[in-house]
Amino acid sequence: MLDFIWGLIYNPFWLFAYIFGILSVGQIAFEVAKMINREFLRTPLNLPERYGKGSWALITGSTSEMGFEFCRQLAKQGFNIVFISTRLEVLQDSAHKLEIEYPQVKTKIIEHDFAKKNTVDDYKQLKKDLNGIDISIIVNNAEIVTSKYFKDITPQESLDMVNVNCTSCTMLVHQFINDLLKREKRSAIINVGSLAGYAPTGFQGCYSGTQRMLKFFTYGLHDNYNNKIDVLGLNPGTLKTKESQETSCYCITTPDVTVRNGLRDLGYEIETTGFYAHTIKGGLISIFSRYATPIFDAVSKNCMEKKALEQFRKDHLAKKQS
Repeated sequence: MLDFIWGLIYNPFWLFAYIFGILSVGQIAFEVAKMINREFLRTPLNLPERYGKGSWALITGSTSEMGFEFCRQLAKQGFNIVFISTRLEVLQDSAHKLEIEYPQVKTKIIEHDFAKKNTVDDYKQLKKDLNGIDISIIVNNAEIVTSKYFKDITPQESLDMVNVNCTSCTMLVHQFINDLLKREKRSAIINVGSLAGYAPTGFQGCYSGTQRMLKFFTYGLHDNYNNKIDVLGLNPGTLKTKESQETSCYCITTPDVTVRNGLRDLGYEIETTGFYAHTIKGGLISIFSRYATPIFDAVSKNCMEKKALEQFRKDHLAKKQS
């Protein structure tokens, strides 16, 4: 043993390698212990008690599957819900469904297209429409996703993506931050991003850039306001939705699981994926981000080809039937 120690002392390279190895193993063990605690041991916080029973949760993109899951699960805990989305008839239908499921919950709907209504005055008007409402939770869930080479995205598509994915969350927080800080109870901000913000992707370059911005914005808000506001970045991987047509497997989950686990981690974490397999995937991507890019590109390309093939099949069947 003494010979081993003296060997390390007299050989700085092996000493450095040994220390680095111990620290790396310790970091991995710490992250595994955190994941076990989060998934199996830790008790979720009582959100109505923490943020105020009967207060309001504002959810953007609230008519998407992920957005409606936030509405449903927060309503189940006793929060009133502000729906914000682009289509009035879908908003009305979603609010009606929620009121039937949870009669005690109040709802308010706002038709707002963040791609088109993106001036300072537009956001001031949105805030004015919600005057007198005690908003305790903001869920920035609205987003636009594209899987194309950057040259194939139109300038308008790029501008819309930045306005919806980045400008909307920034400006909404701007409008409500002072109200959240003045509340007697704590408040919460949940920024819904994705694993695409962990590494650059060739087929989603603009999109992954917006997700990276959202990730850093979340950390900045937490550092400044964690004494009064719980800030959480929810960054899931691939989800199985009605639109995505993804097949079930161990590494794919659903919006309801992701939202449930995101709310479970609210108040404890700054960032979560909402699913253990996505957490492992996110950790590997963070460590090997540059090397993960070709894999991301291959997966994105494969998804695009699958969607194109499926669309061709549908069109072909439609022609045969006609």
